[in-house]
Amino acid sequence: MNWPKKNAEPAKPSTNRVEELANKLHQERRGDEIESSLQKFDYKSLTDREKESWHHLMGIEAMRRGDKNLALKRFQEATQLFPESHTIRFSLAQEQLDRGEIEQAFRNFDLCLFPKLPARWALAQARYAYIWDFPERGMNCLRPIFKAYFDLKIADDHFLYIRGLPFFGQTWHYLVCFAWMKRDFSEAQQITNDSAAKLSDYDFEKHKSFLNCFLNSDFAPFAEKLRGLIQECSKQNWPVGIQSMQLAGLVADLEQDFSTAERSIAAVQLTATDFPWLEDVRTILLAKLNHKHGRPDEEKYKQQFLQKQKLLFEPDHAVAFFLLEYQELLKRDYQRGKNLSLG
Repeated sequence: MNWPKKNAEPAKPSTNRVEELANKLHQERRGDEIESSLQKFDYKSLTDREKESWHHLMGIEAMRRGDKNLALKRFQEATQLFPESHTIRFSLAQEQLDRGEIEQAFRNFDLCLFPKLPARWALAQARYAYIWDFPERGMNCLRPIFKAYFDLKIADDHFLYIRGLPFFGQTWHYLVCFAWMKRDFSEAQQITNDSAAKLSDYDFEKHKSFLNCFLNSDFAPFAEKLRGLIQECSKQNWPVGIQSMQLAGLVADLEQDFSTAERSIAAVQLTATDFPWLEDVRTILLAKLNHKHGRPDEEKYKQQFLQKQKLLFEPDHAVAFFLLEYQELLKRDYQRGKNLSLG
């Protein structure tokens, strides 16, 4: 019998040599060496947790290299070996989506929801549910996140961020998106009212008034709120790019004259302190405006947008910038492209 040496130090239970190696190579900007380095491990010496990480990373590396068939094969094999691994199943579902295997992908997504996965992954699932027209599945991704908010009893952005949860406003806009898709705002109303009653450190009135605009199909009151907010923020030298682009989109929707509407969008000035993706909002607003007026420049702006946002805008942006109806048209093109790619 081979007894361990007296001076040998037992491996730490929390150590995952596979993940540690991958993290080290990433930090050293040697990510292209991950796959070859993983293959050098003595596989039999790995713990079950390390083997799970090994298989997941091998699939990710094949995906990163663009070898989609190998990535799918590796994730399928890994799922058979580790059927309870939510991270592997999530990656398998992503590969299936990319191949147009929609129902198979969502059956896998259904088995790995938050809190079994990080909340940011749950929002990614919700985004896929939006693109492929599964609003109820999208709601299933959101409900556990709202439960986490209610368990914590606080909706402050910083408080949620350090606990790995998305900002309340982001998740709430996703909620409105799926309510709009279902043409049923009852659950959104209930969650909004419950949040205002049970969660602290947050201004819920803005969401209540915004939701009322959707219910009444009248966004003129929100436009007035935006104008006031832009004035207040400008006095404090705070960025107003988001609010200004929201207002421009509303003005373009309400304005009948094409040139006036176009000027409202083009006139929004963005600064270095604004989010870069706001330029993509400007582009899709121009595409939407040209579509409304039957102008040929729609295709130009649409292609410019799709080059930057291949998965379209996330549900929260689609709601915030009044893009829900127009992105429905883009979704049809995206879905047809994926189905045609199966050839």
